[in-house]
Amino acid sequence: MGVVRGLHLANQTKKTAEMKPFLVLFATLAFAGCTPQKDLPAEAGKEAQTQPAEMTEKNRTIGVVQQATTKEGCPWTIRIKEVEYLLDPVNLADEFMVDGLRVRFDYLPLRRTNRCKEANPIEVRSMVRMK
Repeated sequence: MGVVRGLHLANQTKKTAEMKPFLVLFATLAFAGCTPQKDLPAEAGKEAQTQPAEMTEKNRTIGVVQQATTKEGCPWTIRIKEVEYLLDPVNLADEFMVDGLRVRFDYLPLRRTNRCKEANPIEVRSMVRMK
């Protein structure tokens, strides 16, 4: 009985030794995941939201701003003429809310429920008027 108990104890010690690296890795990952993230400086956030004053290589998409003609539609859309595609800019600045205005802009597609049937929601990253 003493020999069997000794073998059982030896197997448990071996299993504990094999589990030790996994426990250390788990503890490290858990600790790293719980540390707070550093916030960006306030200037960095403002810089990302400012509109460029002139056309640059950033403003790649050309479209026409359109005001809604029905109550069910999006208040403002941007029509991409090359592909007959409508976009719903959720953050369109007041200065660009002019029906028929040609604009050059960059955008980020949003993964959210559409506000209207005809257009896909986007976040405008930068936008300039075209002449």
